[in-house]
Amino acid sequence: MNTNVANHLNPRLIQINKQAPHFEAVSYTTPEAFDQGVSSSLIDLNGEWAFKFYPTPDNVHSGLFSSGPLDELDTIEVPGVMELQGYGKPYYLAMSYPPQVDVKKAAIPSISTSDNPTGLYLRDVDIPPHFMDQRVFIRFNGAKSLLEVSINGQFVGLSKGSMTPHEFEITPYIH
Repeated sequence: MNTNVANHLNPRLIQINKQAPHFEAVSYTTPEAFDQGVSSSLIDLNGEWAFKFYPTPDNVHSGLFSSGPLDELDTIEVPGVMELQGYGKPYYLAMSYPPQVDVKKAAIPSISTSDNPTGLYLRDVDIPPHFMDQRVFIRFNGAKSLLEVSINGQFVGLSKGSMTPHEFEITPYIH
């Protein structure tokens, strides 16, 4: 991974470069555009993403960002849950912690790196020319449980807020 593993396990570090929570607004140029849900200030990233599954975060290698064409990877539907798309083992917990979290009092806060399935999601995006003269952000409406964002192979930010919105400014990283 791009950031230090100690950052991932540090319970005091919740985010790096994540935008503060705010009201989300989308602009439309005409009433007809609003009716059709077509905004000139929004790119919908839902759909198929290139995907690589790793049994543990220790197996992730950052060289994947420059190791070849995305069509050589698996694909996964976003939004979606990787465990429900054939990767890892799904589990449902109504009153407990995920199996990766040690609940022994002496071990808290401890997260297993040997039992922590990890997904690497990649996507090529064409940025419209009119985006290039303004600030550009990427928003994920939920991830479980740690999200790390890189653009063009450069680390952008990190967030550990499970199933909360995650937004990062990507203006300096796009071209």
